[in-house]
Amino acid sequence: MAEETRSFDAGAQSVASVTASAQRVMAKAEHVAIADGPLAALADRLNEAYPADAGTAPYYKTKPDGPVLPMWEADEYHFRDLDAPELTAQYVLVLDALNFCFWPADEPGWEYDRLAGSIKTVAVESGMAGLSADALAALTEADLTQWFGGSPPPRCAQRVRLLNEVGRVLAAHFDGSAAKLIASAGGSAVELVARMVAFFPGFRDETTFDGDQVFFYKRAQIFVGDVWGAFGGEGLGAFRDIDQLTMFADYRIPQLLRHLGILVYSPELAALVDSLAVLPVGSVHEVEIRAATIVAVNQLRKLLHASWTTVQLDWWLWEEGEAHRESIGPHHRVLTTFY
Repeated sequence: MAEETRSFDAGAQSVASVTASAQRVMAKAEHVAIADGPLAALADRLNEAYPADAGTAPYYKTKPDGPVLPMWEADEYHFRDLDAPELTAQYVLVLDALNFCFWPADEPGWEYDRLAGSIKTVAVESGMAGLSADALAALTEADLTQWFGGSPPPRCAQRVRLLNEVGRVLAAHFDGSAAKLIASAGGSAVELVARMVAFFPGFRDETTFDGDQVFFYKRAQIFVGDVWGAFGGEGLGAFRDIDQLTMFADYRIPQLLRHLGILVYSPELAALVDSLAVLPVGSVHEVEIRAATIVAVNQLRKLLHASWTTVQLDWWLWEEGEAHRESIGPHHRVLTTFY
């Protein structure tokens, strides 16, 4: 099966189009609003916790000869081996091909850390052979289930389809190598997002709103952010324009922002979310939630000191939401492969 590729001209503005289309949605939104007061309160909290004169912000360390950098080595479940950059890059691409929708599940405990840790085990035990383009292209549901200790992940068939696609595209265009895919962007985060969207149909996180195209590109952007994090902003992860990425519009951050009073839902939408109703993919409600989250985080970023990037802010918000996910109101629910 051949994947449809797009020209780079079509994808060149992919990151800018995310922000622009989110702003267009919010100009017409009827079900989600952004409250300035709570937004400013969160900015004050972050500026107090991470003052500008400290020269850094969470998840980062200051290097004597360079910028503040993410610290993937600080956690237990990500694979990171700077002596094996090809394998590390392959791991990150596989991780973000599968980084979506951990429900409905046949058993509890399906969250991001289980996904990342299980793929790490494959990388450690099987090396590049386990994550090669040929292996991914030929992967079956039984194979993927084995990755997770004999328990099929939620939406197993869709995850297999996406990994098969990744394998075929890598083999056809990048000599089977995620590292060569990354290197082909020439050190540009924006260009790498454009290449992800151009070559991998499964990363084309797009929809329409009131007849207008809307772009989110959550997994394409988080892949670039994770490469930056995994390589500490050096080598394959040295992106000169990492600050151009938007936040990665998912379900956990809007859950947190609503809890903090930053996102305000209409009574209709609040009732749907609070009753755990499944929102249709591409519905007005879903698109407004995701667009509002992007616009709100962009506004928050502008209220923080200059060492923050939006990627870094996304990570902080996601971790905060994860830490409190059981004690705050529910997140919105959409059955999708995009987040």
